[in-house]
Amino acid sequence: MESLIDTFVSSSTYNSLPHIQDVSDAPKTHIQDLEDLRALLVKHKVPRDISIRSIHKHFDTFDDEVMVFQNVALPAYGTVQIMKPTESPNYQAYECGNHDLPNIKALEPFLGEFCQMVTKRGLQRMSGLKIKQRDVLDKGSWTGFEFHEKRSTMML
Repeated sequence: MESLIDTFVSSSTYNSLPHIQDVSDAPKTHIQDLEDLRALLVKHKVPRDISIRSIHKHFDTFDDEVMVFQNVALPAYGTVQIMKPTESPNYQAYECGNHDLPNIKALEPFLGEFCQMVTKRGLQRMSGLKIKQRDVLDKGSWTGFEFHEKRSTMML
């Protein structure tokens, strides 16, 4: 059985991820892989909180930083999501959110099969899993605006 590694992702590891512009064609070039990974979600009746994610970065991080998603209220737009670097030794993933997690223990068979498929197909630096927050931000597509000076992305 594969296991999830519960360790802090170092800045050097995070910074070695492909930039979003470098993997923008992955949904087209790996369409069958993505369809097969999504089929695993259905097969194992994985809650909709969990989805397939393109592994990428928008900005580099400094030592002891991790990228964090946050909900922010903007009067002109309602609630928007931002992603920005945060210093905290409490985060344990390559990008983090500030919401409750679903029961991962029940997903062990799915996680094992997912890890095997990703490894067998060489997708370790392309596809991962995302735990989404169920709220007003649960929508199908986003428009992202990057703020390079703040190393932040706002998604509307």
